[in-house]
Amino acid sequence: MYIVPVQDLLFSLGELGGDDIEEMLKQALSVTTTFCEDVLPTTLARKTVVDTFQFTDVSLSKVGSFITLKLKHGFVDVGQPFEIRFASTRTDLGSMDPDDSSNYALNAEQGHVTLFSSYEIGTWCQVTYTSGFDVDSNNAFATPTVPSWLKDIAMGYATAYYKELEQLNSFLADKKGSKLHNVEPPEITKTLLNHHVRWYPTAFDPVMSI
Repeated sequence: MYIVPVQDLLFSLGELGGDDIEEMLKQALSVTTTFCEDVLPTTLARKTVVDTFQFTDVSLSKVGSFITLKLKHGFVDVGQPFEIRFASTRTDLGSMDPDDSSNYALNAEQGHVTLFSSYEIGTWCQVTYTSGFDVDSNNAFATPTVPSWLKDIAMGYATAYYKELEQLNSFLADKKGSKLHNVEPPEITKTLLNHHVRWYPTAFDPVMSI
């Protein structure tokens, strides 16, 4: 499965297509998807997720305070149910009704929930949401639901991988009359992408779920 369609990468590279080129693009996108799944704290397939938090910062009890929760799976499908519950103990969370106030803002692409209320120290919070993507007929994740930052990372990594394939295949074809079909991109490319995926987004010092 591919984070971005083959045709999108083909267009970005300015290539005209052809079986050999498309095969390399598919390989690049497949490796990219596998790598992102290894680095992200989630699978890319659609699933329902429950994150649980406990507020321990004294500043949260002050009037006008706010807190930003960073959801573990990093992105939220806004077309699916999204629920927040609060309770004084963790065991009570399951019996509480979802909070229907407008005292929070969801950044679905970044996986952040900002709460605009004060809370007692020790308050428990549970967020239920859907993360991940459907797969279309072209074996790609449905692009309207993929966050732009993940698309950008996938395009950049797949492009670097494809160029490595292209250069090495061309070199080996000239020297030996054969092509190399299993190529690893440079370690520096992996390291840079690993950094971007793990630390995106970095706008806040959020409370992580437990």
